[in-house]
Amino acid sequence: MGSLDSPKFIRLLTETTVALYTAPGFILYARGNALVARPFDARRLRFTGEAFPLAEGLNDVAASSAANFSATGRVLVYHTGGDATDRLTWFDRKGARLGDLGPAGSYMQPELSPDGTAVAVIELDAKSRKQDTWIFDLARSTHSRLTLEGGAFTPVWSPDSRRIVFAHGGAHYMKAANGAGQVQPVEQLPPDAKVTDWTADGNYLIFDRRRGDQAEIWALPLFGGHQPVPVVSRPNARFGQVSPDSRWIAYASEATGRPEIFIENFPPAGGRWQISTHGSSQARWRKDGKELFFLEGNRLMAVDVNTNSGSFSVGMPRQLFEARIRPLTRFSVSDDGQRFLFVTPAERPEQADPLTVVLNWASAAKQ
Repeated sequence: MGSLDSPKFIRLLTETTVALYTAPGFILYARGNALVARPFDARRLRFTGEAFPLAEGLNDVAASSAANFSATGRVLVYHTGGDATDRLTWFDRKGARLGDLGPAGSYMQPELSPDGTAVAVIELDAKSRKQDTWIFDLARSTHSRLTLEGGAFTPVWSPDSRRIVFAHGGAHYMKAANGAGQVQPVEQLPPDAKVTDWTADGNYLIFDRRRGDQAEIWALPLFGGHQPVPVVSRPNARFGQVSPDSRWIAYASEATGRPEIFIENFPPAGGRWQISTHGSSQARWRKDGKELFFLEGNRLMAVDVNTNSGSFSVGMPRQLFEARIRPLTRFSVSDDGQRFLFVTPAERPEQADPLTVVLNWASAAKQ
């Protein structure tokens, strides 16, 4: 919890979950498959009692980046249902499903390795209820856990596909992608960093960081003094992706009042081009740098990019396809730009999972 007028934040919970404050003074959050409430003093910003259960059997999505419960002081509503709600699905450029990667599960942030042989993904373990980084080996059709601590996020591959950087517990670590050796801390990254890219030349880690109620894009040089430097300070700039030739950076920003995709020189040199026009929050380069892909809702868009002779120009954005995909989650692109990996909702039974409404829930809460 923090103030919009200060960059300082107070850690309230160690659980990785969505949290909701509601009158007359509770914070609600998911703990595994349980919905719990904990008394909270909003003036002194501290808990005043222990958490107590409100419901069991919440859908897995409660432990990810989306909430499936809501409440006011009088009304509570929550969504219960089955596990294994997601698929990792390959699509071609026309939107045809090419098949699923692995079993149904709870997935986020799939990242295809630069050599195209593996996928790193955040997966919620059904038994431990912890989120860790897992590796799908595409050549051997194996599926193995890379991190064991729980709470691991935002895996990013090194350009040689041998290492992965991930976030855990307010810090960042590096580990061999094959699981060998010890985890190494990346001490130069600030606690509020969210790594989004590792440049193809191996020289920089690109990361988002918060500045009050705004986000900025920074770079950590992996040479010299290893001192982070700001790269993009546009309104709510985030999810920086550097081009394969390491000369341009694509990112999302709310400079127009809503998230759109922009491209600038990397390192910054004054040029800026707006790519999307109907709202978009993330983009991906084709490996040769001649095409950029971005999402507009459930629509995958593409735009041609020309950087010949050091100049820069883009074509008109065009829709490749529209698909039923999980919103606000990353996607990956094959080297040739012919296949795309998305998190998609798994097929569910015809009978929908129920919504439960509880009236006057707070008046009966134990404090």
